[in-house]
Amino acid sequence: ARTKANRAVDMRAELSGQVVLLPVKRGSQVAAGETICGLEPQDRYAANASAEAALARAELEYTGALSLKQKGVQSELAIASSRANLEAAKAHQKKTEYRVKKLRMKAPFAGMIEDRPLEIGDYVQVGQICATILELDPMLIIAQVSAADITKLRLGQRAQFIYSGGIIDGALITYLASAADIITQTYGVEAQVDNSNGVLRSGIEGT
Repeated sequence: ARTKANRAVDMRAELSGQVVLLPVKRGSQVAAGETICGLEPQDRYAANASAEAALARAELEYTGALSLKQKGVQSELAIASSRANLEAAKAHQKKTEYRVKKLRMKAPFAGMIEDRPLEIGDYVQVGQICATILELDPMLIIAQVSAADITKLRLGQRAQFIYSGGIIDGALITYLASAADIITQTYGVEAQVDNSNGVLRSGIEGT
């Protein structure tokens, strides 16, 4: 058996641009929502402001068109055109707002920064890794058991993990494989254990 991070995520840039903010170092603990990497905004804030102004104008035009319709001086075609302009303005504003939001890459969960390959001044492309974050609490304990032993286990059952640092008694089984490994003919088992004290690291071997 061995320990494994509950989650491991490569945070990838959704925009291209120059790195201007790296507030956390490799090996640092981060909270959910904490900024990991920031990009040069370029003209994205201005584009969003322009889109918001265009949306406000489109909303006023559509409201005015509806008012004229009630007075009988506006055609259905004009109303439809005004509505289409409003929907297009909404879509464009959402797109520019999304780009502003993605200037800051934020941790999806609390964890540890395992790797951070970027430096201030680097230029990143869409899809390039900003950082790798591991969720180490709870910690997974993964193992392989024989066909005879898998029948003795149940979800929610307590499990024990013995390693060089001691014995972990508080693990609970969260997964039992339904199919055996083709090569070893054993079944995968996973258990979760509280690691709020940070004692366990991913990759510790034990039984």
